[in-house]
Amino acid sequence: MISHGSAATRGSRAAAHQRQHVALRAPVRQASVRGRPRTLVVSYSTKAAELLARAHERYSSKDLMAAMKLYEDVVNEDGATTRQKQAALYGSTAVHASFGDIELAQITLREGLKYGLDFEQALADPDLPDLMTSPQMLIQLRRFNTTAQSAITSRAGARQQQIQAAALQRAARVAGGGLGLGSGLPLGGGSPLGDLGSILGTPSSSSTEIDTSLMGVLRRVLGLVVVLTLLGVGLFYLGLEYVLKVPEL
Repeated sequence: MISHGSAATRGSRAAAHQRQHVALRAPVRQASVRGRPRTLVVSYSTKAAELLARAHERYSSKDLMAAMKLYEDVVNEDGATTRQKQAALYGSTAVHASFGDIELAQITLREGLKYGLDFEQALADPDLPDLMTSPQMLIQLRRFNTTAQSAITSRAGARQQQIQAAALQRAARVAGGGLGLGSGLPLGGGSPLGDLGSILGTPSSSSTEIDTSLMGVLRRVLGLVVVLTLLGVGLFYLGLEYVLKVPEL
């Protein structure tokens, strides 16, 4: 088992928790409205702060099941801030790591990363509980954190590219709408846009109202077969009648 911090450090952390708890109750800022000073109370979730402090206490006393329940209550608290949810999810990760359950620890760590948790910084944060687990578990969690962070960064980059591509498409549609079909401007290989419009039809013309579904294609094929069959039968009878009317030589 490894633990980040000595007994003296944990004592200072407990004192820091008390100071933080008191500070969270009523942070005050001074503002001025039309020359008159006015006090603005910045509200935090006092209930979430109390639950978080109790969870840290339970974890420090190794009452892990109670700590896990309190951490879950903080995450589910409606008024909990992002910072409080980060701390609660890190605490849940620490609980699961203490049990040796790497899968559940990774799940809660991933949720914490979604809220912006910095795992490496959290390990050194004196306001957060010590991670009491094996060296192998810590290595796996650090490796998972690196992989998850890379995935989050990659996904954010891909999302940004999608947004930029969508913006370019909208700009192109606006520019294309201003030109209009049939303007005679070249498109791609030099074919006039007006010629393409006359061949393929504009969105408002009747030539685009063709059923391209499978049933629509089958109906058109069957109709063509019926027409060709009737035409063949008609030609056959015409030929037969002609043969019958021709006198024998």
